[in-house]
Amino acid sequence: KMGENKNPIPPIFKTFEQMQAGSPEYIAEKFGGLLKALDGKVVTAMDELQKSNGGTAEAANYQKAHGAFQVVYSAMTNTLGAAKKMATESISQVGR
Repeated sequence: KMGENKNPIPPIFKTFEQMQAGSPEYIAEKFGGLLKALDGKVVTAMDELQKSNGGTAEAANYQKAHGAFQVVYSAMTNTLGAAKKMATESISQVGR
């Protein structure tokens, strides 16, 4: 079929406004919120396990998950910061 879009726009970029608003920030906001919510659940579960003094193995797993969320979140934040810096620098180069 002619003109069939092989690469449909991902739903997160559906509106032009969202694209203009700086999609990395938009994505980070969405995924960041999700990660924080999931991490919150993990932390809550860890607390519950510690209170009930049960399942040391489970507690260790929750601890690992919590650590993983922290790593992913900080990596995402760092990548965003670097991307923003690069974008700003390249824009200022063009301006000269």
